[in-house]
Amino acid sequence: MEVWIPVIVALVSSTISYFASVSKGKNELRAVEIKNKSAIERLEKENDAKLNRIEQEHQNEIEKIALEMEKQAELYDSNAQTDFLTQFMGNEKIANKLADALTGEIDKAIDEHTKK
Repeated sequence: MEVWIPVIVALVSSTISYFASVSKGKNELRAVEIKNKSAIERLEKENDAKLNRIEQEHQNEIEKIALEMEKQAELYDSNAQTDFLTQFMGNEKIANKLADALTGEIDKAIDEHTKK
C-alpha cells in the first residue's frame, strides 16, 4: 500500500494542475475576446465616421457642381440676351449696361442661395 501513496499524490496533484490550467486558459481567452470585441467596435465607429465624412464631402461637391452648372447656364442665357440686344439695338454700350445689370441680379440670387 505504501507504493500507491506517491502515485495517488501525483495523480491528485496533476489533476488539480490540469483543471487550474484549463480554467486559467478559459479566463485568458475571455479577456482576449473582450479586448478584441472592443477594438472591433472602435474600428467600426471610426469607419462609420470616415464614411459619413466622405459622403458629406461628395454631397458638397455635387452641390457645388450643380451650382456651377446653373451659373454657367445663366451666364449663357445672359450672353444670349446680350447678343440679341446688341443685334436688336445696334448699340453695344446700352446692351453691355443691361447685361451687367442682369448679371448682377443673377450673382445676388446665387449668393443668397449659397448662404442658405
